[in-house]
Amino acid sequence: MIETLHVSDGVGLAAPQIGISQRIFIACPTMKKGEEFVMINGIIEKKSGTAVANEGCLSLPGISAGIVRATKLRLTFQDRLGKVRAVELEDFFARVIQHEMDHLNGILLIDHFTGARRKELIDRYTVLKEQKETSFPATRIL
Repeated sequence: MIETLHVSDGVGLAAPQIGISQRIFIACPTMKKGEEFVMINGIIEKKSGTAVANEGCLSLPGISAGIVRATKLRLTFQDRLGKVRAVELEDFFARVIQHEMDHLNGILLIDHFTGARRKELIDRYTVLKEQKETSFPATRIL
C-alpha cells in the first residue's frame, strides 16, 4: 500500500481502494517516503472546528471539490505492530484522516454532494475517464 500511495502521488490510501477488505489506511501528508502512518481499525473519538477545502481522490482522478471537514481530531488506532495509539491531529492531516476513514465506510468524495453538484462531478469524471481511454501514447520509431 505504501508503494502504491507514492507511485500515485497521494497523501492517503485506504485498503478498499485497492481491493483489500480491511480497515487499514496509510496517511502521508508530507508525501515523503518514510513518513507514512499505517492506521488499522481507526476510530475518530472526537472532532472539533470546521473548514471547507478542496479535496481530490485517487479513486476519482481529475475530480476535486470543496468538502466541509473537522479541523481537529482525536483518533485511536492500531499501528502496523498492533499497538494501540492515540493521536490528536489538526488541519490538513486531520482532513486526510477523515477522507480515508470515509473510504473505510464506503463513502467517496462525490457522496458528500447531492443533486446538480453531484451530477456535475460524476459527468466530469466520466468525460475524463473517456478521454483517457481514447487517448493513445505517441509511438516512437526506432
